[in-house]
Amino acid sequence: MDKDNKHYKYAKSLAIRWKNSKKKIIEKLKSKEVTNDEIDKIIDSLEKDNLIDEKESFDKEVFILEQKHYGYQRIKETLILKGYERQYIDQYFYVREIDKDNCSYYLKKVIKKYPNYKYFDGERKKLFSYLKRYGFNDKMIEEVLKEVNIDENAT
Repeated sequence: MDKDNKHYKYAKSLAIRWKNSKKKIIEKLKSKEVTNDEIDKIIDSLEKDNLIDEKESFDKEVFILEQKHYGYQRIKETLILKGYERQYIDQYFYVREIDKDNCSYYLKKVIKKYPNYKYFDGERKKLFSYLKRYGFNDKMIEEVLKEVNIDENAT
């Protein structure tokens, strides 16, 4: 691949500066009316030069979407629309479910200490900070707190 090719330079700038996914780079090259053969050569060159890293691009995109406080369904839809590989999306949501299960476990464990957490803000804050110390994010804690049944806490 000719490194002075204007399409290669354009694709390289997309890969370096914006950390676009491979699919997004291909779409942008097609919009510039680049042939499929040339696109394949450009993508191969970028991969050989380690400029396209799908996992890193995916992680950055997820971070940006989480910072925008998108819900998990919207994050999933956005990632699918942006063309990320299904394995990354499924792995992200699998890990999220494991985190949710762990958070639920610790929540049930601490409810015994603070049985009136739904009735008193002070108790709720203690519960929240307890789960926070285990490394769960605010969104996950709130989600798990909403799912807990009040009758479980009355014991």
